[in-house]
Amino acid sequence: MGAELGTVLGSGAATLAGLMATDLWTQFKERVGRLLSRGADPSAVHAELERSRVELLTARSEGDQEAADDVTAHWRRELRRLLQADPTAVAELEALIRDAQALQPEISAGIVVHNTINGGTQQVVNQGVNFSGIVYHSGEVPGSAHR
Repeated sequence: MGAELGTVLGSGAATLAGLMATDLWTQFKERVGRLLSRGADPSAVHAELERSRVELLTARSEGDQEAADDVTAHWRRELRRLLQADPTAVAELEALIRDAQALQPEISAGIVVHNTINGGTQQVVNQGVNFSGIVYHSGEVPGSAHR
């Protein structure tokens, strides 16, 4: 498998899991089912998708990242089988990824953010991508330890 196909598989599985965990699932589940049921029983595929969705949502609500990752890994393997059996499905998977990302960009990246800040001290917290040139002033001058 080439690197480009590996990227599509990873992004496709992350997109699928991301969709399952959002309200966009209702909009995409039929389309995903059609893609995945090529050469398979559509009702069995839809049932498997729903089982996976319940498993994923349960894992995320319980904070079980390993179980959530297992769902994504399962669908990566299924997508690989699909694309090996029907290479023409790559374009359809790429279109699905693009459409999902257009509606909610963090889906295809597989980004799920959970923030918890505890403790009695105040800290600056940044969340984002590609930070540069940020300077914080704490009120203390470096090297001027209290004596």
